[in-house]
Amino acid sequence: MNKSLQKALARELHPTYDVRKSYEWNYRNGPLFKGPYPPPRKIRKRVRLLDFELNSPLGIAAGPLLNSDWIRVYAKLGFDLLSYKTVRTRSRSSNPKPNCVFVETRGPLTDDRLNETLQTKSRPPTRLREISITNSFGVPSRNPSVWQEDVQRAKRYLDKGQVLIVSTLGSAEYYPDTPSFIKDFAQSAAKAREAGADIVELDLSCPNSNAAEGMIYLDPNFSGAISKAAKAELGAVPLFIKLGNFWKREQFESVVKANAPHVNGIIGINTVKMTVLDENMNPAIPGRPQSGVCGAGIKPSGLQFVRWLYETRKMNRYDFVIIGVGGIMTPDDIGEFLSIGIDAVEVATAAMWDPYLAYRYYRSHS
Repeated sequence: MNKSLQKALARELHPTYDVRKSYEWNYRNGPLFKGPYPPPRKIRKRVRLLDFELNSPLGIAAGPLLNSDWIRVYAKLGFDLLSYKTVRTRSRSSNPKPNCVFVETRGPLTDDRLNETLQTKSRPPTRLREISITNSFGVPSRNPSVWQEDVQRAKRYLDKGQVLIVSTLGSAEYYPDTPSFIKDFAQSAAKAREAGADIVELDLSCPNSNAAEGMIYLDPNFSGAISKAAKAELGAVPLFIKLGNFWKREQFESVVKANAPHVNGIIGINTVKMTVLDENMNPAIPGRPQSGVCGAGIKPSGLQFVRWLYETRKMNRYDFVIIGVGGIMTPDDIGEFLSIGIDAVEVATAAMWDPYLAYRYYRSHS
């Protein structure tokens, strides 16, 4: 290992997204990674995911990879499932800054604590395990003509054993009636396919988008209808859906049953909607008393989701793949999720503050 890499690894935090700046600034100027890059990996055995042969079962969830520049950097850093940030069939601006704020969770957010009111941190965290954030971007998107071209560019940055997922969303604010909303979801998936996505993901659970968009995952019939319509557009291209946190096992089972015939994979969880206030007891995200919380604090919810999903898949002999997300911050967290028997994991908050996480994991588990 060269000295510059050794020196970089001695630091725990290497933020690539500047939370003090706007989404647009980070889109144009990020990621803020200056290197050095880890050496090329020696791939002893590839991991099978559907018909893909991956270098590893480690990826990045939809969110941190704002465009092809971000995907280029994180692909070189050794993440192998790369999710292009959620896009729409129409342009939409980001919510104004601040978009990311550090949150004090006072430990893991178990189910009985998810109705609590959280407060922002007075000082930025100094360790990865301490990082929880609330964020509210509003699912911004370029016009399809822009992001489709950029998706094609992103694919050219991938190496053998890496796969590009494109996350898509229907827009209830533009298509408020149910039939047109479902059609818009399907068309967004079709546009991702046209752009060359290896896998298309439907974001059914974003708590920071319009309520009609962000809570679809709780409705078995509605979510199932969207998955069915999208799959009809995709043909042989695999379809994944991203779900949020469930409090009731019965509702969870119903949603999985409604979507299982149409999807090739299920990802979970997304951020958890909670009330977060600043030191003056005002909303941490102005104008939004509730916003999505992610990072270390939501690990219990992420683990519960994948345990339920693994048990449900086994019991019903479903054939979809499972990707775990939520609170995965360290190599040990990655190993803990994978030990359940799921197929892969994705990180988001952790990758934004430690781009060397994939390399740390490979070194500790090789």
